[in-house]
Amino acid sequence: ALLLVAALGAMTSMHEVHASVLSEPLFLACLALVLAALARRPDDPWRAGIPAAVAMLTRYAGAALVGATVLWMLVRPGRLRDRLRRATFAALPAMVLQGAWVVRTQRLAGTRAIRKIALYGDLGPTFRQGVNTLVAWLVPDALANDADAIRWRGALAVGAGVALAAMTIHGLWEARVASRGYETPESDTPARARVAMRTATAAALLVVCYLAIVLVSRLLADPMIPLDERLLAPAILLVTVVIAIGTDWWLRARRTVPTRAVVVAALLVWWLGAFSATRLEARWALSHGSDFAGEEWRRSELLAWARDSAASRPLYTNWPAAIFFHWHRASHVLPKRGASSRELRAFGDTVRARGAVVLQFATESAEYVTTKDLLRTGLHLIAELDDGTVWGRRRR
Repeated sequence: ALLLVAALGAMTSMHEVHASVLSEPLFLACLALVLAALARRPDDPWRAGIPAAVAMLTRYAGAALVGATVLWMLVRPGRLRDRLRRATFAALPAMVLQGAWVVRTQRLAGTRAIRKIALYGDLGPTFRQGVNTLVAWLVPDALANDADAIRWRGALAVGAGVALAAMTIHGLWEARVASRGYETPESDTPARARVAMRTATAAALLVVCYLAIVLVSRLLADPMIPLDERLLAPAILLVTVVIAIGTDWWLRARRTVPTRAVVVAALLVWWLGAFSATRLEARWALSHGSDFAGEEWRRSELLAWARDSAASRPLYTNWPAAIFFHWHRASHVLPKRGASSRELRAFGDTVRARGAVVLQFATESAEYVTTKDLLRTGLHLIAELDDGTVWGRRRR
């Protein structure tokens, strides 16, 4: 447990998802509750089904948790009727909550879908980013973007991955053997081994389901889905749990003192590297701000213009989160990229009719129309600032 807490506390991926006000902290908490329920109460569908349903409301990737819980209940020992009953109860909270969300969304939805289902290829850049994320996890380097970065980092990551996999598999085998024994008044090792094996098995199932949801979503729903630290954080957490369990049982076996010392030293070196990288990121966030609290947003002339000159006017923007973060105001998004000329003209008519303004940040979003597209809306340039432009109807 101490090894796991120390590892998770030092990881840059865990820092990344907790530094910004996003959905990941709640999602990871739900993930931990589901994992604990499957390991400690393996035949109780409600214990795992309820946090899985909350995770699905938090992020659509939470469908992986619901799916994993249902599969878990289906493969547990018992009569077919009992297994089907457990699986149904495990899915019921998600069905109720998600059904309510669908009804609510149907009532409030606009005329266009936010996703277009299609087959999106070009997976090479996505997989390369995923490999880079795994390398950064296995061989953390505070100077990764500096000239003094670790040489042969990729090769070191491969070696570390192979060593961890071998040690983890061997440790889990030791736990499996121990789980077949019987408890005695002097030892509860078999019981603890069974819990360890259930935890590792549940974590592995959750990893497979989560990665399957992410990859299917990348292929069919959104080609912009990255395999960065934020998106892979749940998988990294679960794999770390499995590694911690395997390492613990590997060290419990009869090992020579030099072998134990080498493993402990290697883990300590990794922890120091991860802690250094995370500490550097934390210092940067505290000094310069993170995400929408960064200097470029705090000093934004466009945000200042919205505060001083459009306090009571409806806003449209390519970065609505920035408007809400700094001025706690709701705003409307721009048309999606690829909008037709007719749609752009209709958008311009809407802005003029509502007396609204468009705040187009120079840091363009990959999702919404560009400044060049705004020229086709019939709107007029009201102000040109350092970090963006303001568009609206012509002043009289």
